[in-house]
Amino acid sequence: MDKGKLNGKDTSENGRRWYYYLALFAQIPALVAIVLILILFGKYRGGFGRGSNPDSLFNFHPLCMTLGMVFFYGDAILVYRLFPNTSKFAIKMIHGLLLILSLILSSIGLSTVFENHAQSKPPKPDLYSLHSWIGITAVSLFGLQWVCGFLTFLFPQLSERVRQAYMPRYIRNEI
Repeated sequence: MDKGKLNGKDTSENGRRWYYYLALFAQIPALVAIVLILILFGKYRGGFGRGSNPDSLFNFHPLCMTLGMVFFYGDAILVYRLFPNTSKFAIKMIHGLLLILSLILSSIGLSTVFENHAQSKPPKPDLYSLHSWIGITAVSLFGLQWVCGFLTFLFPQLSERVRQAYMPRYIRNEI
């Protein structure tokens, strides 16, 4: 194996520095999307709120889904590569916390749609579009994967053999 390469990948200081630049650059589109959502829904579509205005309640949906499924989920995927010299347990905790935060925000984003539909006059049907079915399926599978990952990698009674067998599936399904 060549020096500075791990599984054929460049692990030199120069390669790692480029990875950090790319990871930082990857944050820009997500942050821009969040700012644009805040401006669009906060200023031009009635703001964010709960109560008698179902439209302002619905405005939480794009914000929470973007924060959850784009920003925090993306950061959870990157965290192992960004901090290679940090303890494995600490990285697992950061990864798990970012994923649970992503799941919570996505669940809030979904629940606001159901509340919006129930509060609308007349009430709107739930799950009536392809977008809604794909969204509920994606968040459900994401939640199932979080539970499987938690039980596999943070549950102390599972053997190392089981963890190693599940790891490739976990990585493939996460991306």
